[in-house]
Amino acid sequence: MSPEASPQNSTFAWRAILTIVALVTLTFWTSMSGDFINDDVTLIARNPALQESGHLSELLTRPMWSGLPEFEGDVQVGHWRPVTSLALKLGYTLGGSERAPFAFHLLSLLFHLAAALAAWALARRVFRHGGAALFAALLFALHPLQTESVAWISALNDPLAAALVFASLERWLAWRERESGLPLAAAGLYLIALLTKEPAIALLPLVLVFELVGLGKPALRCRGLGVLLAATFVWYALRVWVFGEASGGFLRSNADYGGMAWRLRQELVGGAVWRTLWPLDLAPGEPFRESWLAGSGDARAKTIGFGLAVLLGLVAFKRALGASRSLLALAVLGFLAALLPPLIAPGSLGQTPFAARYLYVPVFFAALGAAALITRANSHIARRALAGAGVLILALFAWRVQTDQATWDSSIAYYERVTERYPRAPNGFWNLGESLRSAYIESTADQNVGDADLLNRAFAAYEASAELLAQAATDTSIPKDEIDYLRTGLGQAWCYLLQAEVDEYRDFGTPQTILEMLQERVLQREEANRAAGSPRPPLPIEQIFNLLGIVKLRAGNATDAADDFRRALELSPNFVPAIRNLALIRLDQGQYALATQLLRRALSLVPDDPDVLEPYARSLFEEGWTEEALNQAARLEALDPSQPTPEVLRGLEAMKRRDFRTALSHFDRALAKAPRNADALYHRGMTLEQLGDRDDAIIALRRAAESSGTHFPAHYNLARLLLDSNAHVAAKPYLERAYIIGRGRPELPAMRSILIQLDPDNAARMREFAEVDDQRKDAAGALFWTERALNADPDNGRSRHLMGRLLMDQDEYVLALPELVRAAALLPKGYIVFQDLGRCNAQLGRYPSARTAYERAIELVQAQNYPGDPSDPPQVIEAFEGTKQAEISKLEMRLSELPKEPRD
Repeated sequence: MSPEASPQNSTFAWRAILTIVALVTLTFWTSMSGDFINDDVTLIARNPALQESGHLSELLTRPMWSGLPEFEGDVQVGHWRPVTSLALKLGYTLGGSERAPFAFHLLSLLFHLAAALAAWALARRVFRHGGAALFAALLFALHPLQTESVAWISALNDPLAAALVFASLERWLAWRERESGLPLAAAGLYLIALLTKEPAIALLPLVLVFELVGLGKPALRCRGLGVLLAATFVWYALRVWVFGEASGGFLRSNADYGGMAWRLRQELVGGAVWRTLWPLDLAPGEPFRESWLAGSGDARAKTIGFGLAVLLGLVAFKRALGASRSLLALAVLGFLAALLPPLIAPGSLGQTPFAARYLYVPVFFAALGAAALITRANSHIARRALAGAGVLILALFAWRVQTDQATWDSSIAYYERVTERYPRAPNGFWNLGESLRSAYIESTADQNVGDADLLNRAFAAYEASAELLAQAATDTSIPKDEIDYLRTGLGQAWCYLLQAEVDEYRDFGTPQTILEMLQERVLQREEANRAAGSPRPPLPIEQIFNLLGIVKLRAGNATDAADDFRRALELSPNFVPAIRNLALIRLDQGQYALATQLLRRALSLVPDDPDVLEPYARSLFEEGWTEEALNQAARLEALDPSQPTPEVLRGLEAMKRRDFRTALSHFDRALAKAPRNADALYHRGMTLEQLGDRDDAIIALRRAAESSGTHFPAHYNLARLLLDSNAHVAAKPYLERAYIIGRGRPELPAMRSILIQLDPDNAARMREFAEVDDQRKDAAGALFWTERALNADPDNGRSRHLMGRLLMDQDEYVLALPELVRAAALLPKGYIVFQDLGRCNAQLGRYPSARTAYERAIELVQAQNYPGDPSDPPQVIEAFEGTKQAEISKLEMRLSELPKEPRD
């Protein structure tokens, strides 16, 4: 940093620019490989307004979080940032996509470079010293606090807005030096900054700080401030028009801190000072705690930081009033002025108010102060020593940025860091569970079963969140929100569902119980909030019903699943996952016209979502709209070239023309994209059968059955071919599986006859088929299997009970009674048996016997203990106890409804 360098030295200026560009790019380049994280997924990767053309007016005229598939109607958050929306749209224009975030990362880096160069230009105006300005710009750009704003795509508006604010301030200073005209360039850049992010309004107090240190003439100052205020008014008027309310959306907030807001402001100031001075132990996602942790290191650091802020602020204000130019006063007051927007509206900061991105602009003024200290050195030796220390700090900061960027590589890495740093925050743990669960589901696409380690880690993360929420009932130092309870319960249910799909016990009851308990709890909370007149937006209860429907669907109960999906849509008519799930049921049931209508509606909400477009193309094809189906398949292929469905549909179209060789080539191309795609393997097998190649057809169908345990045609046709080849033993497991998953299939009656012949004495297997048919409301099938199970094993209590209940369902109470009496003798501890025995006796007017049966059922329920591991998540144990109490209440009600007079 040579003192003779000056703003007029163009050679030095170009060298400074190249230095900034080179060092910043090298330092932050590793962040280019990061994935979409957190808000990135909803706001960017799955935002239809960004993904396709024709939505420019929506991007310019609607709040940022409205119109997204996950949200319906108005939004609570008052973010209107059209310039940011256009910047994200540019990311798609540059080649970004849902699966390719590089273009968006590149934009973040370019905006950070622009902010660094704008900071350098502003620092040159302040210092009149090229070396000091270069150091300030590098310290600002390489500060570890900037990592979040560069590495996290959703935060790219921070460097963009800052670049505009710095450029506006630089133009303001240039206008003040010119002392003529109006600061139109400064006002224009300021208005664009406001349209990028609301906190850019900090420019107004920053201008006042520059004026306070003694720059320019008062009359000129008033004229210039009037222009800036006019730009502010234009912005406010536009917001009133967009939000349709006089407040301009400013009263909407991400979080309500209530009476804790003043303490939060104190922590914001103290934390900002401390982390700016000591940025070597940073972690994202820091929550705000309701109680003051006086003994913690965080609390001490924020207390020290707040004290420094007050002391330095008072000294700086005094120096600003007494000196014409005080760079240190400018740095301190500028730092505090840049913090004013979040201090005025802390609710806009959401659940993580201490995020580093909120300090993007304040860091610049801290860098100005550090550079000013170096320029104040009285001797050449002192300046060189301070310059050397500055270079070491820059190197340390660059190394720290490189290290911290690993946190932003993926959602899993991000939340692992959050939970490591803040082990008492439930939010971090359930978010980690979400990330691990998503990774587990993705892993199932590459192998027969998902990565069990990922699922186990997800279980552990949700359990940790549940334990913290249980402790939070008495420990107010644990930060929590109603959404934490909802997400934790949903996550645990998801994990139990995924476990049930691969576990031999197929326990779908546990996730269903968790969801039903969660549903009841959330509905009670919503009712209480409405009664209290709470302005808080409602919780997304539709997600509970949607997952409940998924659980029932995978358990084989499509009818009840459809009811849950419809209930989710009653709560949120534009909830795409429920629309899609309901359409998939109709598609599986052969109701193609209804499925097409549902999927068309979903596509109106998410026009380019491959997960909706894929079943839409299939439904059109099945409905007979072959040409349109192939057009939609081509559109799907353009959006996601890895999708096998387009080639499968082309193969099916060739099969319709009986061009089997062409069909086979299309199925092979589909399998080249997705080797385990069950549809492609199944249709390849059926095509090979048409070509007379039975052996290869069996191989293809076996691969299809192994790839999907729910693909009925693959299992059924494989069993058929094996039976035709007299391979009865090999065919049996595939035919059994086909029967279990074949709800509503016309082939079921014929399959019963074949299965009986293959295994006529297996009472346990017959009872399993009976229970499957009973669950899917197939009374004829359930009776068929129960009769044969009892013929093979007359003394089986479960079979006797099932027979009695099936007869009661047919209103044959006289026939059911002896079956239930015998079942009660065989299962003396089965409370459901005694419950059904009580109901049967009551229907027959045998009230004393009914009373005795109900009383015995109550005794058995009361005696039940939790059957699982005592260390299981509290919510699971609580769900068991709640279900137990509900069952006792139901039995007691039935008991109370019995007539008093004896009649047996």
